Amino acid sequence: MYKGFEVKGFIEDFINSNIKISVLYYGTASASYHLWFLTALIWSIFILFIFIKINKLKYLLFSSFILNVIGLFGQTYSGIFHLSINTIDALFFGLFYTTTGCFIAYHIDFFKRFFIKGNMLFIAGLFLVSTLMQMLESYITVIWWNGTKGGIAYYLSPIPQTFTLFILIIKNKEFGKNTIFSLLGKNSLGIYLVHLIFINIAYYGIHFLNVTDFRKHFIFNLLLAVIILLISLQVTIFLQAFVSKIIKRFKRLFSGKGFFPSHKSLV
Repeated sequence: MYKGFEVKGFIEDFINSNIKISVLYYGTASASYHLWFLTALIWSIFILFIFIKINKLKYLLFSSFILNVIGLFGQTYSGIFHLSINTIDALFFGLFYTTTGCFIAYHIDFFKRFFIKGNMLFIAGLFLVSTLMQMLESYITVIWWNGTKGGIAYYLSPIPQTFTLFILIIKNKEFGKNTIFSLLGKNSLGIYLVHLIFINIAYYGIHFLNVTDFRKHFIFNLLLAVIILLISLQVTIFLQAFVSKIIKRFKRLFSGKGFFPSHKSLV
């Protein structure tokens, strides 16, 4: 009996000292902090999978929307009431958008009919209005209500903004095809992953050259953003080509056509 309690105590001590729930849920706070969305996406998909299996997707859509609204009080609406937990996560932020996308996919025929019937000017107007709403919402919540206690990561207005943008893209599939915009969209994930490296290089370079006053000028910041974007794009394309070559090399290696001869060539 004593040995049993001893083992139990050892396991509890090991879990408490080595396994941190916050790390499993939020990820580690390191140089890759901008990848917070990755753990949020993983947990969102996990929760979504469970609700799909039990055929309760519509309930998840409703509850995730409520959680998204509640999470605002941990962000930009903290000036009204401060929810003192991190709401940039799967439960409050990622789950709603992931569930919404899944819900649309499950009812794509209905939404396609809705998209086709929708007037382009009306939808574009809704997108413009929702964009202006976000600017106004940002000003009111952050400036007037001092909603910076928790963070300023997300708002309520991106919900209609995202939906109307999605409709516009569906109705205009050929828009931007074979342009820089489609190239950026195709490589957006890679750009997001590597851009922070070049932001840091630019930051240290500006301080090393003692030209920090340039950061006060809009044109300089705009050019800097474009340069970082284009460099990140080129690096992403290079890395993709490099990884593709490595994969092909391994395929040749294991297929017997590369470094090692095949069985037939030995006969």
